[in-house]
Amino acid sequence: MGIYQEVESIGNTRDKRYQLENICRLIDQIKMAALRQIKCRDAAIVFTSAVRSIITFSFIKHFPKDRSLLQGFFYSNL
Repeated sequence: MGIYQEVESIGNTRDKRYQLENICRLIDQIKMAALRQIKCRDAAIVFTSAVRSIITFSFIKHFPKDRSLLQGFFYSNL
């Protein structure tokens, strides 16, 4: 399953596992894995930026009125 489909499945649930802090922790884990697997740091940055964009657009799509969730995501340490 691709990253986009994973994010879509996250957006389709209100499961507590997918609250903002857990999603940010997951993104940090993806970032660290990318840095280990991809020797070029620039490629890892591009990869994590793409993941962040996909998740941001999913938040806008699935939680259009929940601005606090989106604002918290923008201020995460990605």
